[in-house]
Amino acid sequence: MTKFKFSILVLLIVFVTSSIFISCETEDINVTENSELLTNLQNFNNDYKYELNSKNYASKGFWGWVATVAATVSGDVIGAATTVSAASELIVAASIATTPAGGTAVAVAAGVVGAVGGSYVAYQAASSSKKSDKIKRGYLINLHLPSEYNDLSSVGILHNQMLNECYFGKKTKKEWIAKNMKFANLKNMELLFKSKSWKKLYANIEEASTKYKSSNYDYLVLLDVNKKNNYLTTEMYNFYKLFLEAYTKSTSFKDMENIVKFYSKTVIESNLIKKDKRTILFSLEIASKSPYYWANK
Repeated sequence: MTKFKFSILVLLIVFVTSSIFISCETEDINVTENSELLTNLQNFNNDYKYELNSKNYASKGFWGWVATVAATVSGDVIGAATTVSAASELIVAASIATTPAGGTAVAVAAGVVGAVGGSYVAYQAASSSKKSDKIKRGYLINLHLPSEYNDLSSVGILHNQMLNECYFGKKTKKEWIAKNMKFANLKNMELLFKSKSWKKLYANIEEASTKYKSSNYDYLVLLDVNKKNNYLTTEMYNFYKLFLEAYTKSTSFKDMENIVKFYSKTVIESNLIKKDKRTILFSLEIASKSPYYWANK
């Protein structure tokens, strides 16, 4: 009997020890995978050659509006990221009873609204982006996301339309959503906008964008406020730090296109969890369409 108990004890020790090693190994693999993702992005940033020579771009009038557009769009990107990332918690806090598909629709609609709010505050001080001519600048960048992200393919266009018709037009947010985002239940959206959690998030977006504007568009300020207020995880912070490091140095729309497409492709092919992938791809879809709007504003 004693021998039997001893055997059981040995088996338990082996099992527990093996579990610990397996758990540690899995955790290490996940960390390594994320480290590899960030390393690949950092290498891209280090090696990327911008269209205009960095020593000469300041003397080119073309640079002025491209730089300002990139800075303004950064507000879009982080506004979208923080809203989509927090969407599931927002829906629960607002007591919205919906299906998983309905929840996804609310998250998409909320992300558009968050992105719009983020860039509008930044734009208000960006006088150099205001056009004095009627020449069309830039173009809409198409990411061609995989079919599983089809519901994100229109968010950039919706963002531009909402800016134009609500913030620079006379339509209310409620009537615009009812007409243009029918996929999101209007009652659910109203519940969301009335909730304390949404008001807190939106206040964070405005705070971050205002401090970003006051810092002369230092994207680290934008990221730091969101991380401090717990709307960006360390992992997401590190990703967007690299993305904005490259994106805000753009000297042309071609630079923006190359950077957004590389980052989206790298994320799609990575082993990031699906929630993080959706958040990032949502924000990159905004980054692919928003520049055209601001360049021609």
